[in-house]
Amino acid sequence: MPGLAAAAVVALFAAGDWTLMAPSGATVGFDELRGGVTVVAFTSTRCPVSGMYQQRLNDLYREFSSKGVAFVVVNANSNEPPAEIQKYSKQASLPYPVYKDFHNRLADAYEIESTPEVVVLDRAGEVRYRGAIDDSSNPARVKVHALRDAVTSLLAGKTPQIARLKAFGCVLKREKKTT
Repeated sequence: MPGLAAAAVVALFAAGDWTLMAPSGATVGFDELRGGVTVVAFTSTRCPVSGMYQQRLNDLYREFSSKGVAFVVVNANSNEPPAEIQKYSKQASLPYPVYKDFHNRLADAYEIESTPEVVVLDRAGEVRYRGAIDDSSNPARVKVHALRDAVTSLLAGKTPQIARLKAFGCVLKREKKTT
């Protein structure tokens, strides 16, 4: 995914069929991620809990991207415009692009309720873990490293021991649906 802009547009997706499009026209999609382990992380520029996890997510990215794990970081909050996400990404020196999920389509497909919340896809594109990054916003109190353990298991060809750990943080600010 190198070369993609810091803020991008989610153009088309449903669970198992989505494409992220950068303003430059470059795309990354579900199909091209197949064959590797993928972390889809939903974050926020305004949620203090999401902010507390920023360094941990950066560290996990640095640890696992060198092992071939793809990270797709998504902002699905309707109250956080692309310019704000781009500014936050630059100020925080994020080592990965952050995509904008307009209309919450990807968040809906993966049943995301809060930020931060992650989904881990196996090499076949199946969801193998969904939920919190770990079990405590205080790094000194973490006992369950759910995201790290799920990725490590999948890289070893094993099924993660934990498939779901309830995410905690800020409620996702969804776009109002019209009928």
